[in-house]
Amino acid sequence: SAPLKKEKMPARKKPAMAGKGQALKQFIAGATVRGDTEDDNVTKEALYQAFVRWCREHRITPVPEKKAVTIALKNQFAIKEKTVDGESVWINIRLR
Repeated sequence: SAPLKKEKMPARKKPAMAGKGQALKQFIAGATVRGDTEDDNVTKEALYQAFVRWCREHRITPVPEKKAVTIALKNQFAIKEKTVDGESVWINIRLR
């Protein structure tokens, strides 16, 4: 009898936030530096824009929404926010 052909299994989709969370984790690990003082800070907007560029470079689509990124930074990465000169910033972190 003829050998059975192995069918390729379709790639399973990951839960929506799983891949995005991984992307954010890699971005934080590779594109940012943790600092010891509040002088080490980056505006929320600048960090998000850098993340958007990073996602595009790494072909991660769709880019996670700013709100989801903000929640993940607070909850998963324990990054704190503060208002400096009327602008929201993440403290104890900066872009490389």
